[in-house]
Amino acid sequence: MEHFRQRIPVYYPGTIAVGDRDTLDRDAIVVCILDELSVCRSPRSIDEVWATVKSSLPLDDRALVVDLLRNLSQDHYLVSDEYKRYSFRFPLIQQWWKLAQGLSS
Repeated sequence: MEHFRQRIPVYYPGTIAVGDRDTLDRDAIVVCILDELSVCRSPRSIDEVWATVKSSLPLDDRALVVDLLRNLSQDHYLVSDEYKRYSFRFPLIQQWWKLAQGLSS
């Protein structure tokens, strides 16, 4: 299952300008999103995911996070419900991600 982590820099390349001189890798934002959702027992709204990303990374672009959530859904990492709350598509991948990243719930 390691390919789920290894493919992220390939599928989410590039950097985002933050502040006057700094940049942030897009794949770091994706990993932050997946880390958060891997430890959640219930789906998270866009605002909840955004709050976590914003508190973890120096990012002010909510639209980027919304776009990444949509892309992660299209890539079959995540699924959203009718209220646009996101969770891992497969519980097995969620559990593996949490263990592989050394996270606890």
